[in-house]
Amino acid sequence: MKIIQASFFWENDRPGGLGLSLRPPAFSPEDLTDLFAGETVRQYFRDSDTYLGTHLVETYFSQLAGLSQEAEQGQLPLAKVMVAALNIMYLTDRGFLANDEFNGPLFVYEK
Repeated sequence: MKIIQASFFWENDRPGGLGLSLRPPAFSPEDLTDLFAGETVRQYFRDSDTYLGTHLVETYFSQLAGLSQEAEQGQLPLAKVMVAALNIMYLTDRGFLANDEFNGPLFVYEK
């Protein structure tokens, strides 16, 4: 199955929260699937696990707070959107961030 939309949320129920979506036409389903179900995310998780004991979780939460402030000023560059998305995926997958209606990744797949 291919991902046709990828959305990422961090404290999206509060002022200063973050909500991001990636979808066509900016990203093809193949690109989204490669990014978020392929080697890119697996490598990010492996690298993050390697540095877990070095305040990594606090760093990721600090990055999200900073990126949410930047997003309030205007559109985030793609590289920063990707950092936020991967941080949210990692924090949720490893249990540091609740996966609920205001936090975590949400993927829409084609039939």
